Amino acid sequence: MERALKFKKYSGAGNDFIMINNYTDKHGLDYNKLAKKMCPRGLSVGADGLIVIEPANNHDFKMRYFNSDGSEAEMCGNGGRCVSMFAYREKIVGKQMTFETIAGIYSSEIINDNVRLKMLPPQKWTKYIIKYKSDNIAGTFLNTGVPHFVTFYCSDEDIVPLGKFIRFHKYFSPEGTNVDFVKIIDNHKLKIRTYERGVENETLACGTGSVASAVVAIVNGSVHSPVDIVTKSGIILTVEVEFSNDKIRSLYLTGDAREVYCGKFKV
Repeated sequence: MERALKFKKYSGAGNDFIMINNYTDKHGLDYNKLAKKMCPRGLSVGADGLIVIEPANNHDFKMRYFNSDGSEAEMCGNGGRCVSMFAYREKIVGKQMTFETIAGIYSSEIINDNVRLKMLPPQKWTKYIIKYKSDNIAGTFLNTGVPHFVTFYCSDEDIVPLGKFIRFHKYFSPEGTNVDFVKIIDNHKLKIRTYERGVENETLACGTGSVASAVVAIVNGSVHSPVDIVTKSGIILTVEVEFSNDKIRSLYLTGDAREVYCGKFKV
């Protein structure tokens, strides 16, 4: 028997997400299958991913993130900011909160229409050179909640073929990686384009990719904190990094988190 599932659509710098409240409403659904049903653009609601909010034992709530292909990911930076605003507007939390993800525990704060999300320090820092046709693509692989390969190899052309090639490269098997193409604008500004695994396409923004790109650029001495990240959508995200004894002491991602609309979906 069909029933109507309430949902809300959120956007963070152009990353869009379907929000499901499984905190006060118990749905008992297969969210892998639901993401594949709801996320296709032109055929359904359309989104980069589906986010489910659930109760947690020791924190305000649990965030579960499903890519548009149905795979469950460890974390999503823009999704983390949007779920924070969603939980606040659903009156589950106040303006400051902590929440669980597969990647670990995150904290965030609502600041007017923006959300400031405290990120976890990057892991698995490794440099690679990847041969693609006649080019050698140099970059840094690190994990900012999910894996990213950051390269300063820039192009105004379609990044999908190269992004897909690197995403499935043997260096990053079996999980694969997101791929960030970064351009330095000035001492406090970067422009990035991201190929996201799970979406398998270029997205309008990527929070964890913005953080990864800023951290790599700061460590390389190319920019200084705070760093404004110009996303594909044109909306700016801000990354703040504080170091102590050459180690990252704090890491924040700040940007918009907007409710676009609410609706019902037959399940």
